[in-house]
Amino acid sequence: MQLLLRALDYVFLLRPTLMFPVWITMMCGFAVRTEPDFFTNSPLPYFALLLFSLSAGTTYIFNQIADRESDFHNNKLFLLSHHHISLTAAWIEAVLLTLFSLVLSTSISMAFFWVQVAVVVAGICYSFFGFMSHPALGLLINFLGGIFSFLGGYFAIPDFQSDLFDQLMLSLPYGFAWGAVYLLVSIPDVAGDKKFGKNTIAVVHGEKRAMFDAFLLVLIAALLGALTQNFYVLITVGLSGLISTPYFFKVFADGDLSKISTPVKLSMLLLSFALFFSYPMLLALLAATVLLSRFYYQKRFGLKYP
Repeated sequence: MQLLLRALDYVFLLRPTLMFPVWITMMCGFAVRTEPDFFTNSPLPYFALLLFSLSAGTTYIFNQIADRESDFHNNKLFLLSHHHISLTAAWIEAVLLTLFSLVLSTSISMAFFWVQVAVVVAGICYSFFGFMSHPALGLLINFLGGIFSFLGGYFAIPDFQSDLFDQLMLSLPYGFAWGAVYLLVSIPDVAGDKKFGKNTIAVVHGEKRAMFDAFLLVLIAALLGALTQNFYVLITVGLSGLISTPYFFKVFADGDLSKISTPVKLSMLLLSFALFFSYPMLLALLAATVLLSRFYYQKRFGLKYP
């Protein structure tokens, strides 16, 4: 058992539960590209999901390497901050998986490859070039994370060409949605971020401002989703934004920080709901990840997560 848990340390260094928004946003892009019918059990692009997950996961490793001291202070993400995995081993895993995912991504399409490169570059800039310590730049990177995840699904089919302007317009609602989530989840970390010089919007301008900005970004995401007039954008990020916006506003109006995660979870649930009708295996993938995470964190750290 201990050997298995030690092996899983290197899997969970990639933070698979954080892949949920990545997978869901990717599948939104894939749905926009393939236009699946409901109840058809359309197949997932498993290989593209795997490669994109590895690229996204390595950016989380880079972030844990850069944040290991603040993570120790905040008593979270124990693998690096509490020395369960050595810094050298984390670097080796991140570099090897980055090279592996980039090289194999060329077999899908060159557009998919360049999106992968953009993800890695954005992750490195965020963790090692001060972007996460700057309020506007930190928000920008997370905004781009939503766009890149959408385009990762959009380009998961080989030999596909389309207008760049159309691609960007379709991806923008997802970028604003990711920006809103980033603002909300940064609020509980204000104390630790202040101590270690991470100047998020919540740190610099206050928690109320971060909550208000998140509300505006969700509203923009919903409106842009409607303006695209694309059915699959409308029923995913458009519908999610329109329904969850009142909950975001209520959290902002009440100022109750304990309820910050509620609109985030609601948005994610609504965003994924329409996808399950065409991609039921996505639900199986998410459920399997939750179950494995529950097993791992309970056995390894005695925690109930997620």
